[in-house]
Amino acid sequence: MHKHKYIGWIPCVNGNLDFGLMKVGIKGGFTDKKISDERIIELNHSASGVSSKHDRLIVLQSRVNWRDTDEHEESLGAFRVFVTAKVSVSDHMDCRSLSGNILLYPKEAEPADKNEVHDVSVHQISHELTKSNISSEFDKLDSQINDPRSITGLHSDCFKASFKFNVTPTGLIRIEQNEGGDELDDESLYLLARQAFYYLKYSIHSHRHHVDEQDSLTTITPETSGCGLRLLGQLKRELTSLSRTQRIDNRLHESNNAKGIIGYAKSLVIALYRENLIDESERDREQKYLENVETSFESQEYTITRAEQKVETIKAKSKVWLGFALISIWGFTNFNFQRSPKVELTGNLSWFWPLLIVIFAFILYLATKEYYSRVSNAQFLVKLYDIRGSRILLKISLALVGMIALVWAWWTS
Repeated sequence: MHKHKYIGWIPCVNGNLDFGLMKVGIKGGFTDKKISDERIIELNHSASGVSSKHDRLIVLQSRVNWRDTDEHEESLGAFRVFVTAKVSVSDHMDCRSLSGNILLYPKEAEPADKNEVHDVSVHQISHELTKSNISSEFDKLDSQINDPRSITGLHSDCFKASFKFNVTPTGLIRIEQNEGGDELDDESLYLLARQAFYYLKYSIHSHRHHVDEQDSLTTITPETSGCGLRLLGQLKRELTSLSRTQRIDNRLHESNNAKGIIGYAKSLVIALYRENLIDESERDREQKYLENVETSFESQEYTITRAEQKVETIKAKSKVWLGFALISIWGFTNFNFQRSPKVELTGNLSWFWPLLIVIFAFILYLATKEYYSRVSNAQFLVKLYDIRGSRILLKISLALVGMIALVWAWWTS
């Protein structure tokens, strides 16, 4: 059974998970959010009958579709999941752990008739739990989940996977196959244990203070020598693979994402040390590495911030110069030139001003389009930002002189 024992980590930054908030985290599609299951069971009650107590009895049940690609049939990913769990009694927050059993079996193991599904023993007991005192039926359901061979009403030719689990206050979770589960090959057993891990992970860790991508950075690994550093390596590998490039596009930057992962990694180091999965020298070494990585990303973030500030500066300057150009054209044409009595906007000349306005508007549109296409290019922005003001002023002045000369030539003709 040793090779069928796994360890993982449920993200816990503050060092103490609150199991009183545990609820169904996956109902319907695991990756496809369009698939939903509203007929779930979600019980999280005090074992002593006092709602404020932390000694909890927890029962969860939902249908999950694990399918993550359209290449497979939809029915292949449909599973039923049951969870029974207890929170250990302790006045010390660092000693409160969660232990229990989780059952997974394919949805096709249930009868096709929905009325017959209610006759499946685990369904019968779980529905009774919603109507009566949870403690009276909890042990019955827990016993059947622990030993799937005792479940009645399911098709005998479908497998049933059962695992026992324990979650520490710091988020470390151990998963091991129950003896009552069906015999499965190592690969299938690992995949099912990983599904059990994700189900428990999203049921316990349901709050949102980060982006969703950070939730799936860690998975399970066999609990053997060096497993602590392997868990930490999953987060470090993600940090290494991040592309720390400047992208001035008003989107989330990888450097910001990395700071959240570094925070996770620091908490994981503490959790591993508390569980004696790494020694003191390994803890100090990894903490130092993470501090260095954090410094590197802070430097990158500073570079990105400066580039964003340059964008805003360029935008402000461009608006000022554009306004100045328009006002200058209006001023020169209205105060420096006298209207010629020979020119009358009649006949063939009546189209001139509308055409001039259309051409000017089109040029202004192209200039604006080109401007906003370039502000996302950080390399171009730095080059533009570093151009001397005198060069910019010279170019604008030449353009204005040329335009004024054309207007003056037409006006006096």
